[in-house]
Amino acid sequence: MGTKLIQPSFAGGELSPDCYGRVDLARYGTSLRTAKNFIVRPYGGVSNRPGFQFIGEVKDSSKRVRLIPFEYSTEVAYVIELGDGYMRFWANGAPVESAPSTPVEVATPWGEADLADVRFTQSADAMWFVHPDHPPHRLVRTSSTAFSLSEYDTREGPFGPINSDEAVSVSSSAKTGNVTITANADIFTADMVGSIFYIEAKTLGQVRPWTQGDRGVTLGDLCRSDGKTYKAVTVPSGADWTETGSFRPVHEYGRAWDGRGDDDVRTNGSQTWKVGIEWEYQDSGYGIVLITGFTDAKTVTGVVQRQLPESVVGGFGTPGNTWTFSGNGVDKVFSITGATSSSVLDYTVTIDGVPVQPNPYYTPPPGTGGGGIGGDDRLEP
Repeated sequence: MGTKLIQPSFAGGELSPDCYGRVDLARYGTSLRTAKNFIVRPYGGVSNRPGFQFIGEVKDSSKRVRLIPFEYSTEVAYVIELGDGYMRFWANGAPVESAPSTPVEVATPWGEADLADVRFTQSADAMWFVHPDHPPHRLVRTSSTAFSLSEYDTREGPFGPINSDEAVSVSSSAKTGNVTITANADIFTADMVGSIFYIEAKTLGQVRPWTQGDRGVTLGDLCRSDGKTYKAVTVPSGADWTETGSFRPVHEYGRAWDGRGDDDVRTNGSQTWKVGIEWEYQDSGYGIVLITGFTDAKTVTGVVQRQLPESVVGGFGTPGNTWTFSGNGVDKVFSITGATSSSVLDYTVTIDGVPVQPNPYYTPPPGTGGGGIGGDDRLEP
């Protein structure tokens, strides 16, 4: 026959089915197999879960609403009444009012049909709401009886997948302020107004990395450090040379020194040098633009949120005879301006007067004796 056991505490709460056989656990003797509709008290006892109490009617009982918990702290909590285009708030068994018989109410963009798809998350006195058909919104508790809801201002993303089509590129009219963004393909739509657009530099090969002890930096030089681009704005003089210091630039605005500059003069007995150059932040290799206006599928206007790289500033020009980063993104065969040949089998190409190496992979037909680029004067990437 079974043996009855005394269980003085239920502080272990409800036990997972995976632990039903773990009699070796100390918690086993204070746990429950099922604790449905019970609340486990801190000192080991349990009590029935309290039921619901009618404390007031929603704004319009003929329409659907959602009740969402808003827990500011362990002692201060609200229930949000999310209804057809509005929010109201309940606390301590009563509606939150700004004046007697005047409930605190906040207008929302979500109609009755949208309520089921609203998702939310909270951090301290702020709660974020998202919906597939509406921009994200942020609810902030500004006082015990005041809340504000505003469209969430995204600054650093999230973004969709970065464009993988090398033939499509964009340029900006300036690095900062109000700009015009131009693309070489139809990538913009009118519903992009209000969204943020990410622009990344095509190549950083022309910017050398920052290195400690570099003696070759001159005023205006660019360097790359911590994924960001900086310009040398102060290079101390009055010594045989000036070299970079030991503090790598990592700042994201303004200027900073990588050493002490004029205050750090060193000598080896015959030569003197200074250590430290002042660097000014330029960009992070990418920039972000808030789109504010739609012109056409290739052109939009916007406001720079994060400074754009210098290499993305400028127009595309006329790509009639070139295939470059500013190409038209459609044609892949181009005539080469200035190409000359006395033979269709063996000729050389000069671009702006500079000879171009013939194609090393071309094999002439047997008996022709030709070499170099064969056929017509086309460049086929």
